[in-house]
Amino acid sequence: MTNLNKLYLDGTDIEEITPLSTLNKLEALIIKNTKVRDISPINNLKLYRVVLENLSINPNYDDLNTIGKTDNAEFGTLNTLYLGTITLEDFNKLKTFAIRDVNVEDAKKDDNKPRELTFQNLIIEKTIHRSEITNDVVQLENPLLNWYGEYIMQCGCNEENTNITFEDDKILVSVQDLTVSELVEKYEIYETKEDAIYGNWGQPASISGTITLKLKIVD
Repeated sequence: MTNLNKLYLDGTDIEEITPLSTLNKLEALIIKNTKVRDISPINNLKLYRVVLENLSINPNYDDLNTIGKTDNAEFGTLNTLYLGTITLEDFNKLKTFAIRDVNVEDAKKDDNKPRELTFQNLIIEKTIHRSEITNDVVQLENPLLNWYGEYIMQCGCNEENTNITFEDDKILVSVQDLTVSELVEKYEIYETKEDAIYGNWGQPASISGTITLKLKIVD
C-alpha cells in the first residue's frame, strides 16, 4: 500500500481518511460520493491532482493550501483540483489559488493541465419581484468576475443556454411562464489567465464549472 501513487475512493462508506497520511508516494487522489468530512490527514502528502466531489462537507481551503507544503513554500504542490458544489466566496478563493506564486513541479500521473480548477456547481440564489420582469425578461447583477476584472459570461463549452444572455454587468434571463414562483437556469463557464502560464506545455491557469441560477419569484 505504501507504494501507491494513485488512489480512487468512490461510492464507499468511508468517513475518515487518516490512514492515507502514510502514503508518501501518493500523487493523485480521487474521493467521491463518500462521508468524508475532514481532508486534513492528506496535508503532508505531495499530491498534484485531487478530486473532491459529493463529500459530507466542502473542504477547508486552508487544508488545500497546505497540501505538499514545505517550510520554504507559501503554498503546496496541488496543481489540478476538482470540487463539487462551491459558493461565490469559494470561487473567488479558487481564482487566487489557481495563480498562487510558487515553484512546484508540473502535474504528475499524465496530468498535462497544471493549475486546472474545476467545480460541479456554483449556486446563485436571487429573489425577484414579478414587477421586475419586463418583456418576459428579468435582469440580474452578474456577480462573477475573471482575473482581469471582466464580467464572466457563459462559454458555450457544451450546449449554450439560450434562455440566458449577457450585457455588460447584467445577466438577462428569459421568463417564459409568468405564473411560476421559481425558475432555475444553468450555464457553463470556462476562464483562463493567459499571462499565468505553468508547466512544460505552456498552459494557462484555468477555472471552469456549472453556474446554477435559482430565482424565487414573488409578487
